[in-house]
Amino acid sequence: MKNVFKKKNGDPMLNDVELAMRDFLIEKYGEEGNTLYEKTRSRLEELLLKTKNKTESQMVTLRKTIMPRIALYQVLQESGRSKDESYNIVKSYMVDVVCARMSNTFRKLDKMPFLYAIMKKNIVNNLLHGGNWEAELVNEESNTFTCYVHKCLWYDATVENDCPELCRAFCECDDINFDAFSKIDFYREGALGTGACKCDFTFTKHVK
Repeated sequence: MKNVFKKKNGDPMLNDVELAMRDFLIEKYGEEGNTLYEKTRSRLEELLLKTKNKTESQMVTLRKTIMPRIALYQVLQESGRSKDESYNIVKSYMVDVVCARMSNTFRKLDKMPFLYAIMKKNIVNNLLHGGNWEAELVNEESNTFTCYVHKCLWYDATVENDCPELCRAFCECDDINFDAFSKIDFYREGALGTGACKCDFTFTKHVK
């Protein structure tokens, strides 16, 4: 198994996600950024300890991609920043750092042959069987498919930690990331994080 906590930049406990957040905060706030980061790490562990009724796989997702953002959002507000300012800071980190990396990966994937078939298989499998969503495949044609998500780990985590408004930022990252594809169009009418009763994901292959 790959050791995600291997030594980097002199700290044996920082993984790639934590390093990116630390660097973002230090670049933005200097020494205060390092303090905010250390408080965020502590808060992350507190949030994970009180999280109940999740599978092992869900706990991995929470630790890597969801709870660090929630922890930072809480710490920023406790540092004296308003909820709106804290939201914008977390969203800036997600868009400028996390989404930038993911979009770059997607642009590389965009060059692959049979991209639509590969992406369709992966997306449907993840949504229906990945354990982080309760979803259904509601439409499947030769060049398009649609999935409905009725329950989402990201939305549930923000609700359980009293910050459902933060889920909107997670949802908007989907739009940014999938927009990196030139061979596949992504369309969504609504999302749980934006107040809809479900998330809908529609992907359509570009036909020459």
